[in-house]
Amino acid sequence: MHKVLMVMKSKTEKEDRGFGLLQKEVIDPDLCCRCGTCVAVCPEDNIHFPDPTGKCLPADKGTCRDGCALCSRACPGADSDMSRFCEQAPGDRDPGFGLGPYREICLLKAADPAIRAKSTSGGAVTALLTYCLEHRIVDGVLSVGPDPGDPRRSAARISHSAEELLQCIQSRYCVVPLNAALRQLNPDKKYAMAGLPCQVEGLMKLRKRSPVLVENVSLVLGLFCHSTMYFEATERLLESAAGNGHTRLSAVKYRDGDFPGHFTVHRENGSEKIAHLDQLMVYFDFFSLNRCRLCMDHVAALADISFADPFPFLRELAENDRKWTAVVARTEKGSSLLEAALADGEYLTRREVRDNHVRDWDRGLHSKQWMHLLQVASDRRLGLAVPDFHAPLPPIGLIKALINAAKARVFFNITLGSVEMLKNAMCRDSRMKTLKQFRRWRRKRNRCRVNNIEGGAG
Repeated sequence: MHKVLMVMKSKTEKEDRGFGLLQKEVIDPDLCCRCGTCVAVCPEDNIHFPDPTGKCLPADKGTCRDGCALCSRACPGADSDMSRFCEQAPGDRDPGFGLGPYREICLLKAADPAIRAKSTSGGAVTALLTYCLEHRIVDGVLSVGPDPGDPRRSAARISHSAEELLQCIQSRYCVVPLNAALRQLNPDKKYAMAGLPCQVEGLMKLRKRSPVLVENVSLVLGLFCHSTMYFEATERLLESAAGNGHTRLSAVKYRDGDFPGHFTVHRENGSEKIAHLDQLMVYFDFFSLNRCRLCMDHVAALADISFADPFPFLRELAENDRKWTAVVARTEKGSSLLEAALADGEYLTRREVRDNHVRDWDRGLHSKQWMHLLQVASDRRLGLAVPDFHAPLPPIGLIKALINAAKARVFFNITLGSVEMLKNAMCRDSRMKTLKQFRRWRRKRNRCRVNNIEGGAG
């Protein structure tokens, strides 16, 4: 009996170390953000992503070093320190960091019309990285682009020239463990990385745990993020395309054409628009990761420079001139780089923004982050696993927690879209029950607004 207990104890201790700890704390509770940091930090090259077109979860090769827990320590999935951004500022009703720390905000677009035409919104990321490559500020760029072997899929790409970089232009709404490719970087060269907030945070945690591994990443560009989706969403969209299978596909673009863009399939004999961005947003409600639902950093607050769509500033832009990129310079390095690239005159064009629109943007992000914080608090109240943000969570009752949990699983960020886009998705996916629930929720919301107006008038 004693021997059996010793064997069981030894097995439990082994599971609580190394990859077993990552499995227990992050993967099994569905807190993995698929950033790929665990692959990069593993000294035994033990972790890989065997199913990129499915759940895309890290797996164990069976060569884990006993006592090593670097993967779980570097992972931002279950441990994400947002405490410095979640402190309550004077006059704020709720904690939240909005836009986060920054030095300046402006609109930029690529001076090259070819880059601008192919871009999602302005091409500022591609233009700035092209400047960095051509002026030898960096030797390569790590980013997400189309998989060279399969145009349907997305993959981590390392670009060493402006031509290679141009192949990675536009947003890619598909799970890609970008940080796993950090292992492929040449330690004798300098690189820039363009990634999502979770990938940026994973890189920053690597700088603390294994600084030698990422000391050659000298510039970090962050992309504002709504959420990311499983590859299944892309497959569903492709199913609605005309044509015979995927063999004749030459490219898949998520935000092609005029701003804000269409999900477009390109073939040898032409292209086909499948879904407008409004319609595409519905897919985020059904195919997003659970960890995205609990995320607090939508603004890449830890990057040198963050980039976003120009939606907060559309009132300042003409109808035929909306391809601009909203740029948030956060560090001295980021500000200096922007200043140098603009002074060159051949890469970027700048436009100033109004302070009141920046304040509106900040308030909108503040509200979104507060809603996500309520979701974290609700899940925790129900005994579900949530990330540790190193920040106090708002108190919440059991009934409210149940309501919030149900809403999030049915209406995850549904308010960002329109009734028309929801109808489109319901027709495609035959989810009429959800449509009825949404209508009831909308009527209730409108009644609350009318009551508030009448109460204010009285």
